[in-house]
Order: sequence, then C-alpha cells, then structure tokens
Amino acid sequence: MKRANLPRVAALVLMSSAVGVAWVASAAPLVPHTIGHQGRLYDVNGVPIGAEGPKPLPMKFELFTQMSPGDDQAPPVWAETQSVTFDDGYYAVALGDSIALSEDLFRNHAGPDKALYLQITIDGEVLSPRAKINSIPYALVCNDAIGDIHPTSVTVGSTQVIDQNGNWVGNRAGLEGPAGATGPMGPAGGIGPAGPTGGAGGAGPAGPPGGAGPAGPTGPAGGTGPAGPTGSAGAAGPTGPSGVVAVTKAWGVGLNPTATTNFVGPTVTVNIGQGQSALVISSKAFGSSQANGGLGLNLNMCYQPTSGGNISTIEPVGVNGIRVPTGSRIIQTLSAEISDQGSFTVGMCAYSVSNASSWNDNGSGSTTATVYRR
Repeated sequence: MKRANLPRVAALVLMSSAVGVAWVASAAPLVPHTIGHQGRLYDVNGVPIGAEGPKPLPMKFELFTQMSPGDDQAPPVWAETQSVTFDDGYYAVALGDSIALSEDLFRNHAGPDKALYLQITIDGEVLSPRAKINSIPYALVCNDAIGDIHPTSVTVGSTQVIDQNGNWVGNRAGLEGPAGATGPMGPAGGIGPAGPTGGAGGAGPAGPPGGAGPAGPTGPAGGTGPAGPTGSAGAAGPTGPSGVVAVTKAWGVGLNPTATTNFVGPTVTVNIGQGQSALVISSKAFGSSQANGGLGLNLNMCYQPTSGGNISTIEPVGVNGIRVPTGSRIIQTLSAEISDQGSFTVGMCAYSVSNASSWNDNGSGSTTATVYRR
C-alpha cells in the first residue's frame, strides 16, 4: 500500500496482521475482540518517520464494503482514530481498541459476494489501495465444530432446546416413535438365584436338600413399533476455502540497479494453472557509498515467461524516487498477485535512469511465491 506524492508520508512499506480476522462467539469472551496491525512509514526522502525520536501522528482506520471509492461510495461500516507513535518508521496498533469491532460486523459481511476493505488515513492523508480483510489460517475451520464442544446450554433461534443440566427441553416431535403393542405374558419362570446371606440365626436341625426346579420357557418378543417421521434436510454448508498449491522461496544478493528495468533481487519460478493465482513477496536491502547517497531508484514487482521474452511489471505495485543517505542501507519490500496462466520467473526489479551507479552498496534479499487455488 503506498501514496507517492504526499508532502510528509511517502510510503507504507511493510504491513502485517491487518487483513486477517478470527472471531469466537461465546457467552464469555475467549479471544480479544481486536485486530493487530503493524507497519513502517517513510517520508518522501526515504527517511523513516520518527528516525530522530518517537513521533506521534493521528491515524484513522475505516472499514468499507467497496474496494475503491467512487460516486456511489457508501459510508464506512466502522471507523476509529488513534494517536500512533512512530519509532524509526515502525508502529503497531490494535484495531477496535477504542471503537469496538462487533461480531455482527464480520458475520454480516462474510460470504462469496461480500467483503470488507481497510482504508488508512495518516495525518489527514489517505493511503491507497484499500486492503481486503481475509481469514487467518486457523480461522478457516470455524465454519464447523471439530472435536468436543462445551456449551452451557443450546438455544436455536429464541427457543432453548438443551438446558444447563444437559436435559432436552425442546420439541420432541420426530425423536421417538409410538410404543409397540404389548406381547402376551409368558408362563412363570423358575426360582431365581438366592439373595444375599442374612445375619446368623440360631442353629436349627439340618433339613434334606431340595431339588432345583426347571427353568420356565421364554415368552415371545413384542412387536416392533412403527418408525418415526423423517426430519427435514438441513441447509447446505458454506463453500470451503481455497487451498495452497505450492510455496517457493529464494535468498541471495541479486544484481545492482541499471538504467533499464531488470531483476535486482533473488527470483523464483512459479507455474500457474487454470483457476490459480500466485502471491509474490520480495525484499532487498539497497544502499550507497557515494558522496550524495543513492538517488532516483524506482522499484516494481516483475515477471517474465520462463521460455524467454520481455520483463513485465505488475501494476500498480511499485515505489518511485527512492533516496538514501551515503553510508546507509534501507530494506524495501513489495508484494503482488499474478493470475496469468503459465510458467514465469518472478521477483523485484529496479531501474534508475540517471543515477544507477549511485546504488553501489546493496545487500541481500529474499523472494517467496505462494500458488493457490482461487
């Protein structure tokens, strides 16, 4: 997420924990009803905000039902403003800390055709594009109960069906059929086994042992009662989440920037099939030992067919006009999604039309590509 021409805020280079949410509905809260969000902020000169000491700025966070603003823009469904302290560009906040994030907010905007998008405004300046709110990995199994559950009672709609003692108190229709017809009584059985020995009595004369009586015949079994009515079919469950197909990673130094667009960090190869996309994240440290520092660096996420051909940039992902002081390095991170089918080499690329030689003290980086089914 970036905003290239702000007078104070140049780019929000790193983001994490802002687009994943998991909610547990319970009589007592089991997890905090807040969302962690953190990142790093630079000014137009590439210097982190708060580099000379902690600096507070107002940040406004809003949730919209649309990806991009327009003439038919609906108002935000939630908004919150916090005073956030930046330390060397880094910050961390808990969304929902002052204006609660309700369970119904996410429940009412969940589904294949629904989504929420996070918009951030820093010191009155809006960053774009908005970030889509997604599930975190272990929250994907919350569409169903797995394993033992421990409710204090069960209520369907407004009607309680199981009370706090585990007793069924709901409608019993369909749970049991009518009683079957009573069978005829069989003949009396033989003498049953002796009961437990009583207390010792006075000694009497010993009598002769009695013979054991024959066992009586077993009576016939009663008839089977009719089956109860079949209950109605339940509603269809929600569609399961997309699955990860492959993850590829690479580490290394890469190349120095030139006057033309070329890969500068480590690259990986992805194979994207029908109905699949690839999420690519790439980082690299850039620096300069020149007297005036590094000037005019432009970064993009790029891809190139593995069979050869031109290097293409992934729009609108990019950062332009990066500068660093002499003797310093700064880590740049970009991410982008590719939905074209085929086999591609992907990674971070750069160019500097007039100052490529000033970027002569660069460090290593990494690239990770995750192919998943849409």
